[in-house]
Amino acid sequence: MTMRRIVTVVLAAFCPVLLLGQIYRLDERNFPSVRVWYFPRESAQLSPPSRVDDSSIPVQIAEHRCERIGATMPADIALCVDVSSSNSSWGDSRALLDTIAATFARELRSSDVRFFLVPFANSATAQPPTDAPQLPDAVRTLQFGGGTNYTAAFEAAAAALGKSASRQRLVIVVTDGLDTLDLARVRLRFGSALPQVIAVMLRNEAPPALRTLALDSDGGWFELISSPDAAAHAAEQIARLVRGEVTLCSVRYVALSTCTALHEVQLHFPRSTYGIRYRAPRTANLEISTSHVYFGVPLLGTTRDATVTLTARGLPIRLDTAWISGSPGFSLAAPVRTLLGADNSATLTVRYRARDTNAAWGELHIATSCGEQVVTFSVGRRSAQVQPSPLRIISPRGGERYWSGSDVPIAWLGIPPDDSCRITISYDDGR
Repeated sequence: MTMRRIVTVVLAAFCPVLLLGQIYRLDERNFPSVRVWYFPRESAQLSPPSRVDDSSIPVQIAEHRCERIGATMPADIALCVDVSSSNSSWGDSRALLDTIAATFARELRSSDVRFFLVPFANSATAQPPTDAPQLPDAVRTLQFGGGTNYTAAFEAAAAALGKSASRQRLVIVVTDGLDTLDLARVRLRFGSALPQVIAVMLRNEAPPALRTLALDSDGGWFELISSPDAAAHAAEQIARLVRGEVTLCSVRYVALSTCTALHEVQLHFPRSTYGIRYRAPRTANLEISTSHVYFGVPLLGTTRDATVTLTARGLPIRLDTAWISGSPGFSLAAPVRTLLGADNSATLTVRYRARDTNAAWGELHIATSCGEQVVTFSVGRRSAQVQPSPLRIISPRGGERYWSGSDVPIAWLGIPPDDSCRITISYDDGR
């Protein structure tokens, strides 16, 4: 039995969208300790974010620092361009690639930089080195077709770059592909001389293997590039990195454990919010002793108690609060907000006092860092009349920001499980 109803709405262009592309990399390998690097776009962002949310849970900033990337040496850049069939199926891929090449040509025209263009699909071959001004013409001649073989691209890049100690070496991968990278093979090919790896992801998020190489090489990634402006901005930031003319800031915090691997990070600044997603290497598990409690048919004026035990498994879980909804007569000794250590338990007691002979129903809502959990309970015979409770919307509560295209649950309380209701959604405050 449940009194909560949930409708899922898919958000499209009418919802606020998080600004992407400002976050340069994220390191979750020491989870729950997480560090996020970002490019400040204005002076206010040289200060710590006003708030950091991890999976919609505010977290405390443990460290914030900004550093200027100093002057650098001449650079050799292997520009690995994904020319697979999947990339060609998007009509704007050519425009995005042309924008990236034109931006590099403009921003690095006066720099001592050599480009090795490495088109890759099922295989890869590095072209002879070219200066930045000639790069747009070389990119325009590329032909598309085939699969996506990252390993071949990195092997061709390794052959082209060599192991020069007098020049900075970078591998820039422009792709929309999924994870096909053989990490062990790439590491063996480069040995201890891994160049800086930067991924520019067209309409996609960076796959785990590319993220790992970027982290290992002090590189980074730009995700979900889908417009010429975003492509130009990513190329400009990379050019500034090559020239040693960029400031890079980082935020370190300790995430609260959740029961799902996928996390969403939001850095909130006064005039913008930056977002990125990651998968935690470890997850917590919240065990609940029961999902439903039946109190039987108590005599008028008597009380009955039931206990619900919560146990954290794997990692600590924060217990925020708990509350009761449903028919009158139920009460709860509200728990103090606490942190459940791994394999530790907390017990909640629900009490029912029989005020009449009506049947009763209710829910115990438990808010934790793993989300909201619900335990249902009932009293009396099913044939008896059920006393209703007021309708209340519990999600969304207002002020939320959602990823474009994400699923958004709408949940409410107070409607008995056998009843129905009609939902009307407004995007202009009901006007």
